[in-house]
Amino acid sequence: MSFKSRNLDRLFRVLIALLLGALGSAHGQENGAVAWLGITTARGKLAPELSEKLGLPRGVGIVVRSVTADGPADRAGIEATDILTRLDDQTLINPPQLMTLVQNKKSGDRAMISLFREGKAEKITVTLGQAPEPPGTSSATKTNSVSRSASGPSTVNTIADDHYTITATSRPGNRTVLIKSKAGQVVYDGPYNTDVERERVPAELRRRIEQHKLFTDKFLEPVAFVELSDLSF
Repeated sequence: MSFKSRNLDRLFRVLIALLLGALGSAHGQENGAVAWLGITTARGKLAPELSEKLGLPRGVGIVVRSVTADGPADRAGIEATDILTRLDDQTLINPPQLMTLVQNKKSGDRAMISLFREGKAEKITVTLGQAPEPPGTSSATKTNSVSRSASGPSTVNTIADDHYTITATSRPGNRTVLIKSKAGQVVYDGPYNTDVERERVPAELRRRIEQHKLFTDKFLEPVAFVELSDLSF
């Protein structure tokens, strides 16, 4: 198959996945129970070096960019930087396909997800939830981002509610936290490595940092994925 034919075939598969996803979503909305996984993925494909390292065929695998706090994926134990390879018996090739598979299920359905974490294969059972209400509710929401730059890898986790926004940045050997009130006042902006540094953060906010596991020692593979563009479902 020529390079042009492969690209056309890939485009056709993505368009079909998007169309089916829209139809599945509309059907779920009519029945009031759109299935929801609670992740944001990197739209694109794994870099060839990482596919080879994990023993995956080219084009297989989806990188998790973020996990919604207390959502179905979070409760099941899925984490940012996990590489998802199968949902039940379906091999995963791109985020629109995964979104279609999820939205064709119902809230409360269970699904088996195969994934790689730090190079090791795992299987996790997820109980799908119902799509959340639009922004503006009082519940806390958590977002994650993972990246690499000239200064090295980093993971940024943010949790926000009606009172505070807490942004925790993890780098190898260094953790920092920025806490702002809803009005934008800085409550704390500094390191979060030693007991002395942690004591500078109000106790209730320290509890929330620990409860939501905002810091991590896991960082993104330098060749994890290409063509970044997020998709949430």
